[in-house]
Parts: sequence; structure tokens; C-alpha cells
Amino acid sequence: MLQAERDWTRYELALMVGVAAMMAATILAIFFVAPTEATMGDAQRIMYVHVSVAWLALLGMVLRAYMSVYMHSIMGKLLMLTDRDDRRIVRLKRRLKARSKAEIVRAGLQLLEERAERDNRTERLRRAAILAGPSSREFRREIFGDR
Repeated sequence: MLQAERDWTRYELALMVGVAAMMAATILAIFFVAPTEATMGDAQRIMYVHVSVAWLALLGMVLRAYMSVYMHSIMGKLLMLTDRDDRRIVRLKRRLKARSKAEIVRAGLQLLEERAERDNRTERLRRAAILAGPSSREFRREIFGDR
């Protein structure tokens, strides 16, 4: 596991605990501190919960978006990679004299695409050979008199 992933997990846990504490404090304040509204009565108290939850949801989405961009672009590590994968990429980077890890990943993707295309061509040729097999044998018999 990458170090950044472990830090992010601790950060997420701290954020969840902080949000839970803030929500508990909000609910306690709603029922025990805030006065009852004259016209709407206790029904107005839903506004306190609704607004605070909406702000926390917005904060969570903004933080998550910022951290996903930060983790991906600034740190330069794809989150799905393990330490072993990262070490392999670093070794290949040195060996191939690549400028970045992205070049290594692109080269790997290109090799995979070429292999998939080659496998696809081989499969098409195999099917064509199966389809053409009987007719080519008949043709050879007619022209060359082969058995």
C-alpha cells in the first residue's frame, strides 16, 4: 500500500469523526439551546438540521474533489497501484530512460493494444482458414489432381 493511501485513510477517518461530532453538537443545540419559533413552533427546527447537513455535504464534495485532483496530478501516483507496481514502474523508467511514469504507463498500454490487435488478427485468420479449408482442398483436387 502506498504511503499516501495510508495517510488519506487516516485523514478520512479524522474527517468522519469531526463531521459526526459537529452533527451531534448541532442536534444537541437544536433541542436544548435554540428557542422555539413563535409562528411555526418546533417544525421550524428542521431548518437547523437541513442547512447544516447541506453545508457539510458541500464541504465534503469540495474536499473530495480537491484531494482527488491533488492525489492524482501533484503526487503523480495512480491510486490503484501498489508499492510493488510503483517499484516496477520506477525500474522501467530508469531502464528505458523515460522522462515520467506516465510514459511508462502509455508504453504499456500501447503494447497491450498491439497484442490485442495481433490476437484479433490471428483469430480472424484462424476462422478464415476453417471456412476456406474445404473449398481450397476441392480446388487443389480439380487443378492439380491431388487427393
